[in-house]
Amino acid sequence: MMTLAPFVWTFFRKPAPLPAYSVQTFAEDSSKYNANQTSVIKRQKYIDIKPFDPNRLPAEEWSKLGLSDKQIAVIHRYEERGGVFRKKEDVQKMYVIDKKLYRQIAPFIRIGDAKTKSLEYDKEQSASSMLRSNPSEYRTSVAQTRKTTGRIDMNRSDTTDWKNIRGIGSTYASRIVRYRELLGGFHQPEQLSEVYGLPSEQLEEWYSQVYIKSPVLRKIQINDMNANELQRHPYIAKKQAERIVQYRNQHGKFRSIDDMRKILMLDTDFFTKIELYLDFQQ
Repeated sequence: MMTLAPFVWTFFRKPAPLPAYSVQTFAEDSSKYNANQTSVIKRQKYIDIKPFDPNRLPAEEWSKLGLSDKQIAVIHRYEERGGVFRKKEDVQKMYVIDKKLYRQIAPFIRIGDAKTKSLEYDKEQSASSMLRSNPSEYRTSVAQTRKTTGRIDMNRSDTTDWKNIRGIGSTYASRIVRYRELLGGFHQPEQLSEVYGLPSEQLEEWYSQVYIKSPVLRKIQINDMNANELQRHPYIAKKQAERIVQYRNQHGKFRSIDDMRKILMLDTDFFTKIELYLDFQQ
C-alpha cells in the first residue's frame, strides 16, 4: 500500500498554474524600408534609348544616354582629331564607355554604310599615293577637277562642297568643317594646315582651290567667357584659359590686346594666331 501512495498522490494533485507570458510587438522601422526602396528605384532607373549614329552625335544626345559632360568631351575630342566610328564595336573602345553602358546601348547603334566610308577613305589614300608616286599626273588630275568644280569659299562650303576637291573625302571634309566651327571661321587658306591629319604634301594644291570672301569671324568674348568656354577654342590651351580668367578677376576686364600681353605665359605666337578672333567689348 505504501508503494502505491506516490502514484495516487500524483493522480489527484492539481497542477500548479503556469506563469503568464505577454508578447510585446515593436513598430517596424519604416525609415529603413523607405531608404531601401529608394535605392532599388535608383538601381532600376530606366533610360529611354532610340536608334542613333554615334558619329557627330550632339552632346545633348550623349547626355540622354547617361554620359557626363567630361565623358562627352572625351568623345568629341576623339572626333575632332579625325576619329570615326566605323562599326559599333568601335564605341566600346572608348575608355569612357564602360561595359555595362555599352551592353545597354549596343542594340541601338546604327552606323552609316561602312562601304561608303571605306570608299571615301580609299579616295583620300589613293590621291595621296598618286601625289607621291606621280606628281605630274596628280597635278593634271587636279587641274581637270578644278575646271569642273571651281574654287570653293572656305567659310561657306559644306562637306559636300569640300568633297569636290580631289583628295578630300568624307573624313577630311568633316574634319575641316568641324575645325572651322571650333575656330570661328578661317581668315587665310594656310589655316588648313592646322586641321588634324590632312596630308601636308597635298595642302599646296588645295590652297589654290579655295578662297575666302570677306571673312566674318566669330569673336571670342574675352571679358565674358569662363575658362571652360575659352579652352574650347583651338588656339587656347586649358592652362592659358585659366590664367586669362585669373588675371581678369584680379585686374579687371581687358580693354585691349595690350592688357592681355601683360600675362607672361602668353607668348608672341599665341597673339599672332588669336588676335583676329578677340573681342574686347565690355
